[in-house]
Amino acid sequence: MIVYQVEAHVAYERDGTTNNAWLPVPKQSTDKAFLEFWLSQKKSKTCTVRWALNNPTYTEVVLY
Repeated sequence: MIVYQVEAHVAYERDGTTNNAWLPVPKQSTDKAFLEFWLSQKKSKTCTVRWALNNPTYTEVVLY
C-alpha cells in the first residue's frame, strides 16, 4: 500500500534561531488526488509550526 504524506517548506523562528525546512503536515492518505484537492483549498501563506516540549526535534506544520 502506498501512503502519501504532505510536507510544507517553511521558514520560522524558534529560540532566537531562524529555521528554513521541509516539515511534515499531519495529513496522510492513500488517495493522491484527495491530497492534491485538499492542498488546493489551502489559500493562506500562513501556517503554524508546532512541536512537543518533551520532543522538540519533531516538528509539524498546520496549514490554513
